[in-house]
Amino acid sequence: MPQPRKPAARQELSGSWKKNPQRRREEPEVTAPIGTAPKALSTGAKRAWREITKHANWLTAADRHILEIACVMIDQHRRDELPVTALTQLRGALGQLGLTPADRSKVPAGKKKEKSNPFEGLGGNAAH
Repeated sequence: MPQPRKPAARQELSGSWKKNPQRRREEPEVTAPIGTAPKALSTGAKRAWREITKHANWLTAADRHILEIACVMIDQHRRDELPVTALTQLRGALGQLGLTPADRSKVPAGKKKEKSNPFEGLGGNAAH
């Protein structure tokens, strides 16, 4: 089985393109928010949607379909209607969304704010 493709952000961080910059590929950037749960979801699946989107602020509109699948499976699991064999699929869907501890480390964090120096610009003479 081939190794999964690394997102461009991870390749950039690891320096994958330093040797061969022509291999760089552009990935589509989706900035639209995830939005509210689809109306067709059950009450339990909508509850799972709200729980996930409350904490996973990196999800965008492009993640709606896989999130919908995960929410339906979470609802089935909570009602003891999800077959044990489907738990692997649920874990995979959550992993694709960056919602497991191991996969969350792969989610690119927002840009860090530079720390400002509260004493900058106060003037004064440092030499005594």
